[in-house]
Amino acid sequence: TPGEQDALVTQVLGWLCADRPLVLRLEELQWGQDTVRFARSLLGTAGELPVLMIATTDAQGTIDPKLVERADVTELAIGPLQSSDQLILVRELLSLDGTLAERVVHRTSGSPLFAERLVGEWVRREALEVTPSGFALRPGTPEELPDSLHQVWIREIDGLLVGHRPTARIALHVGCALGMEADRQD
Repeated sequence: TPGEQDALVTQVLGWLCADRPLVLRLEELQWGQDTVRFARSLLGTAGELPVLMIATTDAQGTIDPKLVERADVTELAIGPLQSSDQLILVRELLSLDGTLAERVVHRTSGSPLFAERLVGEWVRREALEVTPSGFALRPGTPEELPDSLHQVWIREIDGLLVGHRPTARIALHVGCALGMEADRQD
């Protein structure tokens, strides 16, 4: 049951923070109602475990108001990175060459997740090559950049489905509609 799952994860966290405090990062909370439920459950044990929970959502993400309204929860609105900071991330952390880094910064509009996923897609497709100034797109790689993180995810899914029967996409859609838990009758 969900309550048993939460209790098991809380027990494991208890083991992990037996010797020192723990930082627990929950990303993109708006997409995981199970994670929101667990966060509420963990907050219900406040003071029992030395855990700092950091949860993120995207700009449009909404979280259960009961979670945010608690006295022991602090909500911080953090906007997109400034272009100069995004350029540092893309050039130094993701090691892109100057021209490509500037294009990625412009397209991703301050979203580190979008930049990381876009570069990750190129890595998986082996679309990058090493140059003296950093990674650049291989010759012949399509020059267009996706307009959104959603498009990056669609491309990733399309790549995963290559070589599978056409019904695999239908099965994926059905699985998404059923959610994390389904019984055989569904």
